[in-house]
Amino acid sequence: RDHHTGEMVQIDLRLVETLRYLRDMLGQPKAAIGVTSGYRSPKTNAWLAKFNERVAQNSFHMRGMAVDFRLEGVKTATLHRALLSLKYGGVARYGDANFLHFDVGPMRRWS
Repeated sequence: RDHHTGEMVQIDLRLVETLRYLRDMLGQPKAAIGVTSGYRSPKTNAWLAKFNERVAQNSFHMRGMAVDFRLEGVKTATLHRALLSLKYGGVARYGDANFLHFDVGPMRRWS
């Protein structure tokens, strides 16, 4: 659910399953997943893009296929390495931010 507009979509199951797999892979099967950004409506995405050049016009967030998140008890660098090791989807790390972007689109990397 986009908390700005209330609009809802079904989240891609591959995204949910990958997050669950990551927790298990890192030995943290019960760790909380802190979501900083999940689904975004096109309206919210367009608004965010006005203020942040990193917001993609065709963001996978608008399709329920992306999440910006952190994993309780796991350092961002460790989580980043684990995501990269999957060789799957889009992975981004933004400087010293304490969250990562992951999506189930084509494999690509950026920071």
